[in-house]
Amino acid sequence: MINSVLPTGIADSLIPSNHRELSNIAAVSFFTDRSGIFTSSLPRDVGTIDMEIEPEKPVLERMESIPEPEEDELYGLYSTQNEKSDNTHREKRFTRTQEELHQFLQEERVNAMLYGSSEWLLVVHRDSTLSIFSLPDLVVVFEASSILHAPRVIHDVRALDQLSVPPELIDSACADMRIREVLLLGLGSRGTQPYLFVVINEDIHVYHAVPFHYGRDGARLRISFSKVKHEMLTRERRLKRQKLPKEHMEVDDRLAKRHLRPFHDIGGYSGVFLCFPYSFFVMATDRNVLRFHPMVVDGPIKAFAEFSNASCAAGFVYYNSRKQIRVAQLEPGWNYDFNWPMTKIRVPGTVHHLSYHLECKAYVVCSSLFYPEKRMIIGGVDNVEEEVVERDPRFVYPQAPRFSLHLITPDEWQLVPEVSYQLPDFEHITGMKVLALRNGTETGMKEYVVMASNMSYGEDVQSRGRLILIDVLDLIPEPDKPLTRFKMKEIYAEEQKGPVTAICGVNGYIVSAIGQKIFIWTLKGATLVGVAFLDTQIYVHQLTAIKDLILVADIQRSTSILRFQEKYRTLSLVASDPNQMHTYATEFCVDNQNLTVAVTDIRQDLHIFQFDPDYYFSSFGNRLVRRMECNLGTITVATRF
Repeated sequence: MINSVLPTGIADSLIPSNHRELSNIAAVSFFTDRSGIFTSSLPRDVGTIDMEIEPEKPVLERMESIPEPEEDELYGLYSTQNEKSDNTHREKRFTRTQEELHQFLQEERVNAMLYGSSEWLLVVHRDSTLSIFSLPDLVVVFEASSILHAPRVIHDVRALDQLSVPPELIDSACADMRIREVLLLGLGSRGTQPYLFVVINEDIHVYHAVPFHYGRDGARLRISFSKVKHEMLTRERRLKRQKLPKEHMEVDDRLAKRHLRPFHDIGGYSGVFLCFPYSFFVMATDRNVLRFHPMVVDGPIKAFAEFSNASCAAGFVYYNSRKQIRVAQLEPGWNYDFNWPMTKIRVPGTVHHLSYHLECKAYVVCSSLFYPEKRMIIGGVDNVEEEVVERDPRFVYPQAPRFSLHLITPDEWQLVPEVSYQLPDFEHITGMKVLALRNGTETGMKEYVVMASNMSYGEDVQSRGRLILIDVLDLIPEPDKPLTRFKMKEIYAEEQKGPVTAICGVNGYIVSAIGQKIFIWTLKGATLVGVAFLDTQIYVHQLTAIKDLILVADIQRSTSILRFQEKYRTLSLVASDPNQMHTYATEFCVDNQNLTVAVTDIRQDLHIFQFDPDYYFSSFGNRLVRRMECNLGTITVATRF
């Protein structure tokens, strides 16, 4: 694979006299095609663009049932004429001509067939014209007009002349732009997916070569290049260019000229590494789909190459802007065939809640496992008794979940062994978050795992719940056992007078929805002390806080905004939506200087509310103003802005 930027005058001296169309070269790339689409042959079932192909009218054949021999003898319905027509129909269905059989075998073997290779030379001239030459005879087989404006489709000028852009329009719009580098290579599992990379100033454009059979010249390549949509931002921000010391920016200019670095085996993937201020891995996976993964470890990368030895198998080496040469490899066990790298972690049961513990640098996971339950709960609120019910061995007992809490460390991406918190039977976790709380006996704030639970005994027993606080300790690990440094300690677990349905944190306090009330709690030692409370509507299933504002989502009564005044220890209602709405998810949405509320409901609608006391229909700010409403077409149960 060769791609380079040639100095002025050197290319002209190397070109033979009979190939002066190769003069004024800006960039070249040598390409070996293994896909089979770089061809000038035309398939039989494709016509030219000037032909008017009339679609064939479908022939509808009547399928008559064949009666049994007994029915034929009894009713005499099966005549000789029908027998001949049925035999003819069978022959049409189960017999093929030699030509059709040959075409069928070719189509069946096309995926397993190893295509032959052909060599081509791609040239970009200084006037931004792209040409492809066949090798070794150097005959022009594809030529596109100026690609400086990065069109959506690059086609041969002899295929569709009417789509070309006037040169004077391109020159006026792209006066300060120039093509720095091009690279044409085959990616994918067998290198059968040709992709074209074009660097224009500091931007990268990617094209996929696809067949295009409607050309007018039979000696030209019947291909076109379709632009691949991506979201890579490779250029450097203007405001951050002065942050690095001057000696760190003094890098050899020759290394910075080559932005496109192809690789064939880095962690089992092939692709192109983009050496820009914001570098990217462009990988082609087994699905023949390009994946774009940023590399933000060492800032701008000036040089990159593959590297593999006994201690670093299928790795790479790079040179950063701090004049450091580093050898690295992709994280083992990760799958890069997605928009984001992905790895799988086995967790016991079904995951319900997930949160990150910043102080311990670990993930807290709440999961549940189902077990057959033979017990039945009887009794009142304060006197709960269990009765074991035995049935026939073939009786299918109901499945009841048992909840537990686990830790996942990012160092090994696995569950921390022997560190978990098991909840009693019949207790369901309705909410779990990692909150930064103030402790009255300590200074500063500390993170705790706060859980809201509900005792689901049945419809005959009044439901109650608990507020549970767990402290995750980071201790000194045992020798050669780094995962033994974690430990869970229960700080608080007291039963409340109703089910705890939702929790959140505001300014170091705990906000909890218990029954039809919302309570504000503060932590003092190992005890929660109530600070303020407010009556709510029916059933609060979600709480969200930003600064001193609390967003409340009710299952029947839409949404409302509360305000907690820490100085006066007062929780008050700011505004609410008076309409009834089966709310699913709510979230604050910050738009510059405006703060709005996004709400989704059971009708698959998205509502945007805003607190605007100057609006006429807001009743002096007591009602939330509905600014927008649209149908999403699907039920949304979670939002994040």
